[in-house]
Amino acid sequence: MTTGLETDDKAFTSTVELFNGALMKHLGLQPEMLKVGLLVGRNHMQRGDYAEAFSTYRTLVLCNPSDVDLQVAFANCCLVVGHPELALQSAAISIGVAPEDPRGYLLSARASAALKAMPEAVSEAKLALDCAERVGHDEAAAEARRLIAAFSQVGNDAIDA
Repeated sequence: MTTGLETDDKAFTSTVELFNGALMKHLGLQPEMLKVGLLVGRNHMQRGDYAEAFSTYRTLVLCNPSDVDLQVAFANCCLVVGHPELALQSAAISIGVAPEDPRGYLLSARASAALKAMPEAVSEAKLALDCAERVGHDEAAAEARRLIAAFSQVGNDAIDA
């Protein structure tokens, strides 16, 4: 007798395998090889070829979804090309994989702001600041402070209107 849960178990197992780099392994790639892809994506971004950058980063995160650097690059690109909902998903993965890395919180703050979810944006920026100060990431702390100030100004402008 089957319960129907077998299909759910297979789907869960497939998802876990994908998250652990199953596609990357299937293609015979090593994690270091994907870092070259980051350079390719960055070059596309610098040239203004955002569609190619998006495609490159999307492929990279599919190959190794648990790589925070790949997720951060993809989320940044998503914000540039106008897909804040995808950026928010990537930021959430980054936070889940590396909660001590302030970049995930910063991206979540920026994506939330792009989605007009200002209370969440402020909250995430404050988490980014706390995290950045805790781990000594001065650049991230400075960006978090800028975001908090900008988001506070947006809130004040809305109140004044």
